[in-house]
Amino acid sequence: ISLYPLAGTSKSVGGSFGYLGNVSKVTFHLRDGNQNSSAGQAHVDGVLTTTDGTDIRLMTETDSTGNFTMMVQQGARLKLQVFSQQYAPKKLTLYGTDLIDSPDYNITLKSFNMERPDGSSLGDKVMIDFFISNSTCNRPDANRTECSLFNAAQADQFSPLQAMLGGDLSLRLTQTDTGVVVQYVNVDLLASGPPDAEYNDQPIDSNTAGSALENVWRFGSQGPDIYDKVLIGIPYNDTTTDESGAFHINLNFLYDESWNVIWNISLNSTAEIPGDYAEYTVDPYLQYFNVTDPMSCSKTDPTATCYVNTTDNMLWVTVPHFSGVAPGIDTNGYGDVNLTATQATYYCIPGTVCSAYVNITSGNVTISDVLRNLTVNSTFTDAGITWNTSLYNGTLWDNRTADGFWQDFNLTINTAFQLRFDFMLPDYMTTKWAVNLTIDDQVINVVLDPFIDSINISAPAEGQLIAGNPVINVTLFSDNATTQNCNLTVGGVDIGNFTATNGTEVSYAASYSTNGTYSWNVSCVDAYGNLGYSATRTLIVDSQTPEVSGILPTAGSEDAVISFNATVADANISSCNLYVNSSLEG
Repeated sequence: ISLYPLAGTSKSVGGSFGYLGNVSKVTFHLRDGNQNSSAGQAHVDGVLTTTDGTDIRLMTETDSTGNFTMMVQQGARLKLQVFSQQYAPKKLTLYGTDLIDSPDYNITLKSFNMERPDGSSLGDKVMIDFFISNSTCNRPDANRTECSLFNAAQADQFSPLQAMLGGDLSLRLTQTDTGVVVQYVNVDLLASGPPDAEYNDQPIDSNTAGSALENVWRFGSQGPDIYDKVLIGIPYNDTTTDESGAFHINLNFLYDESWNVIWNISLNSTAEIPGDYAEYTVDPYLQYFNVTDPMSCSKTDPTATCYVNTTDNMLWVTVPHFSGVAPGIDTNGYGDVNLTATQATYYCIPGTVCSAYVNITSGNVTISDVLRNLTVNSTFTDAGITWNTSLYNGTLWDNRTADGFWQDFNLTINTAFQLRFDFMLPDYMTTKWAVNLTIDDQVINVVLDPFIDSINISAPAEGQLIAGNPVINVTLFSDNATTQNCNLTVGGVDIGNFTATNGTEVSYAASYSTNGTYSWNVSCVDAYGNLGYSATRTLIVDSQTPEVSGILPTAGSEDAVISFNATVADANISSCNLYVNSSLEG
């Protein structure tokens, strides 16, 4: 084997273990994270993974000021663990390309401290406890009185030496004000030093809208590799969570040591899970990354990979590796029964039956797990409106007079059932319409307020004959969009548009003189794009003067009895008058 000095510049090195190619000496400096000064002496373990996949174990001691050197290959990966007498262990991953380009590298060490991912301290909010490592104590429902080895200590009073002398044990960290728990199972602190855990005590993403309660936390650790698994306990609010429903969990993100996202469930496949997280790629942990079929949580088995304790309102997640994960939890919320109108505005012509539709959707397992009695009450702000209610049961419309009552109805979860309201206005008006739903004897108090609008035409009258260019008079009745754009349609052709304002009659002169009989109406559209129509009327346009021909007798004729005959050409003629010497004779 030929040896070469590491003088800070790249050398070509080979040997019986394979050809290394370009290597360089890199100098590392341990720094105090609080004062940016020397962190003193430490022991350093390193694993250099070469470009051909070979692992080379490196070990060294720093000098008294915290400096050490190591060999780095161009393009290789170097994983370091730093063990200091004064600071928490530090684990980091570096890459040879970056180090060779900058052969002096600072490593910041921190005092043992529980931290959030942003670096802020949790201080005395965290209690540290040590459990016997066995099947009884390595579970969410462990009895602390029977399992604890020491009295629980606050994080700032923790003694690493006392912990490491305990040998194999389980370390439980509890944030006292929020109840978040992290438990390292069967961790060997003597071999690897105490963990420096980081986690968010509040969700980084939370959504309680609609039919789901969704929360995402972020957890991580700069601690040792020597433990079997980690239990993460997350509290939930039972006043907003339907505990009868299913709980599911995904791991949405994986992070590196610096909290950079290295895997995103929305962007990456499971084949792209980094090698450091290989334990997640096998059962039972692979289910964490299944978007369509996420990990289901048991409510009866505390040893399950995901377990929900509905008595203590805690959700427990087991992970094999704890170097930066973001578990996202979702379940059903209470009271998630929604009524939604299919339109914000319905237009109705008085004297005709108009229909409006409302969707009922239940996201509540408790409500949907048995047959329920439904009562629907409807009210209008104006008197004289008649209506009846129908519920589509998947096969037919089950009809009721006015308010509806349906017995033993199955409100299947997350399935929309449709109500239909058939109503009749006594006159042109705008009115509000409210719907209340009662399930069994529980009033859901879901009030729906769509609007009922109408469009009245006062001129021209039905079947009116005009000479051309009709002038129409229209009044819009609307509280939802008090000013609307309207169109005049004659014979199926839009011939002009205008603006109408609630309660104010507007006149619109149309340019249309083609003779004929036409159907016509006015349409208006509200701010939400809902289109309504007036009643359809008939209009006769006649702009042509009648043509009179074949008049008999001819000029100058003499007879004792004179008969007058004439031919008139006009499709819309209704009568003719005879004038003699300018005098009307018939």
